[in-house]
Amino acid sequence: MNLRRAIPFCLFAFLAILLTGCSAAPNTSHSTVVADAQFSGAVHGGQQPVAGASIQLYAVGTTGNGTASTPLLTSAVTSDANGKFTITGKYTCGSAGFVYAVATGGNPGLSTNNPNIALMAAVGPCGGLNSNTFFNINELTTVAAVSALAPFMTSVTAIGATGSFPASMGAAFGLANEFVNNTTGLSPGTGIPSGYTVPTGEINTLADILSACINSTGGTAGDGSLCGQLFSLTTVGSNPPPTDTIQAMLNLANNPSLNTSALYALLPPTPPFQPTLTSAPANFSLSLQSVAANEANPFAVHSQNVIVSSLSPIRAPYITMNSSGNRS
Repeated sequence: MNLRRAIPFCLFAFLAILLTGCSAAPNTSHSTVVADAQFSGAVHGGQQPVAGASIQLYAVGTTGNGTASTPLLTSAVTSDANGKFTITGKYTCGSAGFVYAVATGGNPGLSTNNPNIALMAAVGPCGGLNSNTFFNINELTTVAAVSALAPFMTSVTAIGATGSFPASMGAAFGLANEFVNNTTGLSPGTGIPSGYTVPTGEINTLADILSACINSTGGTAGDGSLCGQLFSLTTVGSNPPPTDTIQAMLNLANNPSLNTSALYALLPPTPPFQPTLTSAPANFSLSLQSVAANEANPFAVHSQNVIVSSLSPIRAPYITMNSSGNRS
């Protein structure tokens, strides 16, 4: 079953925004060399800092959906004891378009590292990163990024579309930032179109389910551990079970009716993100929700295609990076 999610957007507004946010037109060859490129962030599992997590910045692939992403950092970066990291002079944007950050491994404050930790944040245009940019990488940003980017994603290192700045990919990054604010690491995010709301309770619930695995010492499918239970419940058919939390979330995004009640039962006794759903939903599909109950949403991204209604006017989430490196 394919996850369906609402992504209203306007191509004309999007193109103009990219020109201001990235100083380059979409699908145009360009090179943005950032001198002493710098940004910072923090990695958390629930409310716990993750120390020693490996950080990587990826540029999305440009030769088709699910094509290989390009790692941009030229040397290793790890989070400190407070989960924080700063990246200075370790990358250049070059021809990179949209970028996302990934944190893997690390210790969430326990006796040993958890090798199954995989968290991410959909950052935005590479050229918009600067010394004022700060973003959180946690379960909420992971749920938002994976849910929005799933149509373009086959794994954490394979997220792509055709061209450096395709409008469909931009709309997906926009949706991720509407679901969750990368700066605060909380839901809802910013730039939510008028007439729509974010399903914050469902996003928090999914993040809390992931947190049960993140804030543990890890495990494998079938071993009875919290990670093992998550991986077993997000295994699709005869495919190999996931071995990290991003792949588990991707399987669920593409199969939102998968073991819903059993996954809901993995909520920690004290969920770190509130409010949560009070009972298991029919499925874990995520979309912007129309304020008007009877308003049909003519826009959807599902499977591997972008569906755009011919109805007008059409609207867009604004996908720019302000002086703090955030969408506005």
